[in-house]
Amino acid sequence: MRAFRLATLELMAADIPNAEPMRSAYLTLSVDSDIEAERIVAALSDGGQVLLPIQETFFASRFGQVRDRFGINWMILHERQSPRGDGSGNPRL
Repeated sequence: MRAFRLATLELMAADIPNAEPMRSAYLTLSVDSDIEAERIVAALSDGGQVLLPIQETFFASRFGQVRDRFGINWMILHERQSPRGDGSGNPRL
């Protein structure tokens, strides 16, 4: 078992001998800036594979998918500000 600290979040993981790596499961990391999203995608893809290049989408100012060098799939995003500015994503009525 390994534990990693990401700011105030502790992520724990384990390897299972002779198990196939997960290919349909993703860890999602939401960050506070476009620059941070780009930095994390670059770091995770070093020695890994970019599945979806970091880009702007309808729901995020930055979104990308990578598989790191250990075979873990990641979705990294910086959510787009909502028109209300309250983070809800719901338009003002």
